[in-house]
Amino acid sequence: MGVWASYSLADLVLFSPQAYFRLYELHNAAIWPLQLPALAIAVGLLLLIRGARATAAWRVLVPLAAVWSVVAWWFFVERYAQINPVAVWFGAGFALQALLLMVAGVWRRVRIDLAGWHTSPASLPGVVLVLYAVLVHPLGQILSGRAWIGAEVFGVAPDPTALATLGFLLMARGRAVWLLAAIPLLWCLVSAATYIGMGLHAGILTPAIAVAALLWSAVARRGERTATPVLP
Repeated sequence: MGVWASYSLADLVLFSPQAYFRLYELHNAAIWPLQLPALAIAVGLLLLIRGARATAAWRVLVPLAAVWSVVAWWFFVERYAQINPVAVWFGAGFALQALLLMVAGVWRRVRIDLAGWHTSPASLPGVVLVLYAVLVHPLGQILSGRAWIGAEVFGVAPDPTALATLGFLLMARGRAVWLLAAIPLLWCLVSAATYIGMGLHAGILTPAIAVAALLWSAVARRGERTATPVLP
């Protein structure tokens, strides 16, 4: 136990920030132009949920399952595993999340209702989190000095995919939602640990943004329930 206590995150991360960021540059170049339909999926899902609760859950969960599958194989197994052997297990986790999203979308016994963000203020935190993941997250990396070709994009990179998925789940209602949110939240912590291990403490922003959105959503939902009149 004493030996393990002597290790730090820096001892467990066996690559440099330069190698990690170069990984995304190679990944983006290899799969171009897959980023464009991935971004179109995010925008399309936002517009789909805009209306009301009539939207079938499978129309949102099945496309999300597809992008998690893409990240599981093309990023973790095909790319990240070249510098981190544990990446294969990360890919397995993303593949499991894809399976959970697919099952929740097509299995009728799983009840998930979508609250249209145009009519439900409690869904606003989810919308903001999706917009952050799709737009602000990659733009912030470019402004911080990373090459534009190495930006992390929703649907092909893990961090924005996890954050955006959490955003969409914050617009949903049902017990299964929290189960579906577990792996995206866990990945946010893993990502932060990776960045901290490389000496980049800005990585804590990913789980911090996720937790802030969750807290905001909890407060908004509580306010929505309080404002809803109880019929005699």
